[in-house]
Amino acid sequence: MISPVQPKDIDKKKKKAPAAAAAEGHDEKRRQEEKSDGFGYIDIIEAAQGLTYGPRTAETKEVYEFMLSIVHMALDD
Repeated sequence: MISPVQPKDIDKKKKKAPAAAAAEGHDEKRRQEEKSDGFGYIDIIEAAQGLTYGPRTAETKEVYEFMLSIVHMALDD
């Protein structure tokens, strides 16, 4: 039977693994704090730049216009 080959310094690697994982977790937390909403945008205006929508079917056009009318009534002019 062939025995599996193990690296010579496996104990060193086992000791380093938890420290590396903790450091990686800290970096991830920092990255998440930098991105306020998880998408890399500070506010909704920046996120919506360049986005356009146009309904393609009669049904979606009707729903889209209904939603626009509700927003229009809520915000007024």
